[in-house]
Amino acid sequence: MKYNNYKIIKEKLINEIDSKAILLEHEKTGARVLKVENSDNNKAFCISFRTVPNDSTGVAHIMEHSVLNGSRKFKAKEPFMELYKTSLQTFLNAMTYPDKTMYPIASRNEKDFFNLMDVYLDAVFYPEVKDNKLIFMQEGWHYEIDENDDLSVSGVVFSEMKGAMSGSEDQLEDIIFRNLYKGTTYMYNSGGDPYEIPNLTYENFKAFHDRFYKPSNSYIFLYGDGNTTKELEFLDGYLKDFEKTCPNSEIKPVGDFKSLKIVNEFYSTDDDLTEKEDTFLTYSIIEKCDRSPLDRIISNILSSAIVESNASKLKRKLLENSFCKDVFSVGTDVIRDCVFNISIKGANKEDLYKFKEIVEEGLEDMAKNGISKDLLLSLLNAKEYKLREFDKHAGVVFAINAMNSWAYEKDPIEALSFEEDLKYLRENIDKGIFEKYLEENILGSKNKLLLSASPKQGLYEEKEKELSKKIKDFKDSLSKEEFEKLKEETAALKLMQESEDTKENKMTIPKLKLSDVEKKGLKLPCEISREDGKTFLYHDIFTGKISYYDFSFDLGHISFDKLNYLSLLTSILGQIETKKYSLEELTEETFKATGYILFNPITYEDRLKDDDYKLRLNISSKVLGDDFEKGLDLILEIAKNSNLDDEKRIKEIIQMQKSRLESIIVSNGNSFMTSRAISEFSKTCRIDEELRGINYFYFLQDLENNFDLKKEEIIANLKEVYKNLFNKKDLVVNFTGSKKEFDKFKKLSKKLDIFEEFEEDNLRVEFSSRSNEAFNSSSSVNYVVKAAPVKKLGYKYTGKFEVLSNLISREFLYNEIRAIGGAYGTGISIGEKNSFLFSYRDPNLRKTIETYDKTYKFLENLELEDYELDSLIIGSISAFDPLLTKEQIGKLSLSMYLNNYDENLMDKYLEEAINTTVYDLKSYSKMLKDICEYNSLKVLGKKSDIEENKDLFDDIKDIILKKGDR
Repeated sequence: MKYNNYKIIKEKLINEIDSKAILLEHEKTGARVLKVENSDNNKAFCISFRTVPNDSTGVAHIMEHSVLNGSRKFKAKEPFMELYKTSLQTFLNAMTYPDKTMYPIASRNEKDFFNLMDVYLDAVFYPEVKDNKLIFMQEGWHYEIDENDDLSVSGVVFSEMKGAMSGSEDQLEDIIFRNLYKGTTYMYNSGGDPYEIPNLTYENFKAFHDRFYKPSNSYIFLYGDGNTTKELEFLDGYLKDFEKTCPNSEIKPVGDFKSLKIVNEFYSTDDDLTEKEDTFLTYSIIEKCDRSPLDRIISNILSSAIVESNASKLKRKLLENSFCKDVFSVGTDVIRDCVFNISIKGANKEDLYKFKEIVEEGLEDMAKNGISKDLLLSLLNAKEYKLREFDKHAGVVFAINAMNSWAYEKDPIEALSFEEDLKYLRENIDKGIFEKYLEENILGSKNKLLLSASPKQGLYEEKEKELSKKIKDFKDSLSKEEFEKLKEETAALKLMQESEDTKENKMTIPKLKLSDVEKKGLKLPCEISREDGKTFLYHDIFTGKISYYDFSFDLGHISFDKLNYLSLLTSILGQIETKKYSLEELTEETFKATGYILFNPITYEDRLKDDDYKLRLNISSKVLGDDFEKGLDLILEIAKNSNLDDEKRIKEIIQMQKSRLESIIVSNGNSFMTSRAISEFSKTCRIDEELRGINYFYFLQDLENNFDLKKEEIIANLKEVYKNLFNKKDLVVNFTGSKKEFDKFKKLSKKLDIFEEFEEDNLRVEFSSRSNEAFNSSSSVNYVVKAAPVKKLGYKYTGKFEVLSNLISREFLYNEIRAIGGAYGTGISIGEKNSFLFSYRDPNLRKTIETYDKTYKFLENLELEDYELDSLIIGSISAFDPLLTKEQIGKLSLSMYLNNYDENLMDKYLEEAINTTVYDLKSYSKMLKDICEYNSLKVLGKKSDIEENKDLFDDIKDIILKKGDR
């Protein structure tokens, strides 16, 4: 088939993703286009550009934010947020990578899909920011001027990167790439070093767009069941107005090192850490390979075998004798090269050369004497699961996968094909291909970096002082006239941020009508049956030969004071030897037989009854085909014969758990603060706080600090919980797959009859006294949460709450806290029982709380035109029919069953949402006032900000206790 104005480069059927791929070139501009045709109605589009920064000012990242703030055709201040608020999008975002910027969208509605494409194409080619410096100032950086005429720096990306670079492992990655790739674009932080961002000028910013944002430098991806001819004609409507250019966006390789590069650096911390106990040691190698999809699979499997797997002898050796607390890999799959990295955490700086010796000896031994074939086969199986399972955002994932080859002059179609590569690896796994790759491409590389990164208190403060001095020097250099001009520019920014869009500008954003929208609530296929004392939930869905299953055990007999140990135990199971298998053998057998075996305690709450909660243990797994027996036997072996006398391994797991949770808390503080706030009035969240929240972190920290003193007590508690863990009373079996496979699985599930029944009901949840809490962390920004028990305050849930949440999040909070305040994100969630307001990567604290507290006034003064209300309703509809993977369908159905949730409620709530009026929204101002006045406040963030606002809190704690503290 021919397409006007395009030249077909290649066509191929890709059986493994049930698609036809068509690679084209736009004849006039040279723009590259790939269409992946299939039956998926979740259509996707992505336009990408190679963007190669030559400094760490974050120009690529700030551009990604800025272009979506108005364009030639779409005059609203923030079309991106208008679309987020009012469209049926299933994916709407933009991503900055080290060497490329991607703008993906997806929608199941054709009209909406073309609307989204239209806005994105106009945004990248004709952004308003090229003529409006104020957008650059808002999204990138600008000077704030206070009432005393003192200057400070603010901006959305500036705040985002302050948060992103607060974590020690994020700093480590930056240090590695800065040294490994010196002299190339990868040495720079494309997201932006917050202390370099203020060096970016508006002129250099515009020049960056002029250079890279051209069709000749673009890679356009289309996916799904849309009409290809129609889509290509639409694209041509934009592309035809440009000429072919030469953007010079080549990504240059790093030259060969003369010898091993050895570097000692520091990462910033506010905590009482030492070089002897808290240093990162890391060995990085730029692999010698042609970076084909096959190379990337081999590289990925080798990294898993050497660094991540419990069956790795090298990992075991590094963890021995408390040489370190964790072994992990720092790197990325989205740059030109394959990079091998092995890093250890909680090490001694003086052990750098010992670390080097252990790593090199381990790699050389594997290259010479071979890697366990069982281990390689198990990891190859795990990789196959990952490749075969379609993400719910398959089109976006495929766009990213394609760009991993396309941007480096490789065939993007081959990047989506994997069956031949998997077949080749399976057929040749005994022929040393992995060992040869290790010897030639990893050990044989000349580009190696050995690095230590030690903690240094005050490093952040030093940078802050340097920035403050630079700001002061800048202010001192200004004449009176120049300072007045700066004040005028800042005032103009405030005016822009505080001004509402005109109706005319808002109307430029393409909108759906309610008549364009399919109005249906979520419907999940679920057959319920009871047999042999078990309840079976079956979901008849085509899953591409993968069967998903869960066993859900009642844990009502576990006492509250054992919840910490329950959580620890479930992280140990499957990660420790059993009577039949060593740890290495168990790891290999698990991934040879299954995609995974996970033990997860989950709390469910009856939606019809207050404080009626269920704590259950879900064992989850998946199998390719219908060979369930091996996986079930492994589950029983883990459940009956795990060795809880292995003190050394238990200590290792505690250290790794604590280390990883520490990193997650610092980077995802809003989730932890939300859970903690709600735990003061929700029994389910109170349980979750003990299972995976801040309390669990403190529990792990105490065990790590006092393991040798408490090890007998620890093991005794673990054994007690283990003995009573698996309760066949009220066992629920959840299965997603074909009927034939379900029938076979159902018979095999009789194996679970060996478990005992426990009748006791010991789980009694009591609340501690409510308090406003703050947690000092190493973060340089804040996570601010206010929560309330909306049902207990007397408000009954309705589908209109989704429209209300959409309005407040995308309109009021977004403008006040993100656009004006400079936070990276904010929002509100109002559920059936609980509600919370949140912000993340937020430079403010008190100001954000004050904004929360005046939300009700926004509603009191609300005025909306009919088209605005309709758009808000449309933007809320997806909440009642969310996009789900096959696996998620089964797990959500299990959750709805255990929560006593009738799916017909979705239809009722949807109908309520569609019938929302402006009067309804205004009437909720009293509810919003009550929510904020309930005042369950939790903050994690910057120590100086918390200290400055200590009057807001009843209690202030450190998220990382100083050594010796309990």
